[in-house]
Amino acid sequence: MVVVTAHLDFRPITVAEFRANGGEALMRANYVEVEPRPDVRKLDVQWDLLSMLEEKGHTFTYGVWQDDRLVGYLSAGYSAGALHYADWHVVDVYVIYVDPRFRNLRVVTELMHLLQEDCRKLGIDSILWRAPNGSSFQRYLDRKEQFLLLEHTYEELV
Repeated sequence: MVVVTAHLDFRPITVAEFRANGGEALMRANYVEVEPRPDVRKLDVQWDLLSMLEEKGHTFTYGVWQDDRLVGYLSAGYSAGALHYADWHVVDVYVIYVDPRFRNLRVVTELMHLLQEDCRKLGIDSILWRAPNGSSFQRYLDRKEQFLLLEHTYEELV
């Protein structure tokens, strides 16, 4: 695979901008790459819900652009307080996806940095990062001291 090293732009984007610029195609590519149960869980983007959460200030979405083409994104949600810790403000990262032709550590860390800076400005206490088991992102998080593995998440279909 050829990795493109052309100039890339990173910036916050709205849900509408994400959708209008091929966001669903990137979601589908991520789904194909990482969904452990495609036979059970079908991709069905809830655009109305995402827009409602955005209106309430509960989403963080950042895009990676090459010229006018969206080639990656980070999507996260804000929780105003945990059930057991009323003063603890958390952002949960749902997806970091970059087209494999543009994917490298610099691109991923730049997306992470954008979110980290916004969270610091807003007084967010912690960010929860998700990484597929065995992925290069998991290995990256494991190597860095500032990231603490809290738990493993298991799913049972009922």
